[in-house]
Amino acid sequence: MPTRKLPKNSMAKPIVATTQGVASQGGGWHPSPEQELLLQAALWQGRDALAAWERWRAHINFSALDYGSFRLLPLLYLNLRAIGIEPPALGQLRKVYHYFRYSNQILLFHGKRALQSLHAAGIPTVFLKASALIPLYYHDIGARPMSDLDILVPASRTREALHILHEVGWRTQPRPLHDLPDAYLDQTYAHTLTLTERVSLDLHQHVLFRDPRPNADDDFWAHAIPLDFWGIDSLALNPTDQLLHVCVHGTFWNDVPPVRWVADAYYIVTRANVNWERLVAQAQSRKLVLPLLNTLRYLYERMNAPLPTSAIDALARLPVPRAARLKFQLETQPPAKRSIAAKLWYHYDRFRTVSVHYKNENLLLRFPAYLRDIWNLRETRQVPGYIANFARQRLTGGSS
Repeated sequence: MPTRKLPKNSMAKPIVATTQGVASQGGGWHPSPEQELLLQAALWQGRDALAAWERWRAHINFSALDYGSFRLLPLLYLNLRAIGIEPPALGQLRKVYHYFRYSNQILLFHGKRALQSLHAAGIPTVFLKASALIPLYYHDIGARPMSDLDILVPASRTREALHILHEVGWRTQPRPLHDLPDAYLDQTYAHTLTLTERVSLDLHQHVLFRDPRPNADDDFWAHAIPLDFWGIDSLALNPTDQLLHVCVHGTFWNDVPPVRWVADAYYIVTRANVNWERLVAQAQSRKLVLPLLNTLRYLYERMNAPLPTSAIDALARLPVPRAARLKFQLETQPPAKRSIAAKLWYHYDRFRTVSVHYKNENLLLRFPAYLRDIWNLRETRQVPGYIANFARQRLTGGSS
């Protein structure tokens, strides 16, 4: 199954050339050549998967595998086994699969108990990311490694949900619950809680980091679908919104290469009915054209995902403001490449969105307090020193 290109008349000219090659540094959304071969071996079928497997194993060293690729090994194991390939490395891959299967079972067990506590208080929930992807699309607990649980609750009930989870042993990080003022809660899209050193949960009040408007999630809630979370009724994003979430979330720069977004998106596209018109409309209304356009193009061109070129064409025809291009470039590049001016502009742009309820306050005067909270500083007066330290590290080649 050779990779394919979009038709010449498909408006497929790359929008953000600056992201090409980022993956070679380890944390970009665009897979490296080796990561791409691994994805093809884990997702394709028959001879195509075998050819990709042979090429990939000829160029890699298991002991030096990046963690983003390592998290794809359970899927590779299942795919090789399904198509009847019995390489000498299958035993090693089996061990990796069972390791993640065991850790996922622990997370899901505690997720079920957290869900019971929230539902007992009448708080509705939507499972996000792997917590929903595994039961809906992978259908195998060990196929998709999880680092934590992701649960969405109504923004108006965030503090109540945090208190309920706190009562059953979960602790907010990095700040204790009593040190979370309302302003901090209002401007944060998710709150990390830990139960043990290896069990954590992100309690979301918004689905998308890039869209934290007060009513941004109403449409997601209205179109959510039922989810049987191991015997407990909950909700999940519908396939169209799930694809949007996977693609958009996957483009953020991460210390661990976030390339598993490709597998997640591929599973959704090949195992569910996507409303492509809704997908394009969602990207346009939420100003997410660039992340969705780039990821869909990759899925079509490099992974042969069965998606319509009309959706890519429709996205490519949409106007993209210069600010949106700059924002996408900042979010998809390593922190060391971001200037202090760009960093402050990015945070102020987001601050204006999440602070709409401060109608009678001067936003410029409140901005330092916002920076204090997102940088987890104790006092506002520490903000200038943090900025100076970042600028100093930037000049000397460090990162922050």
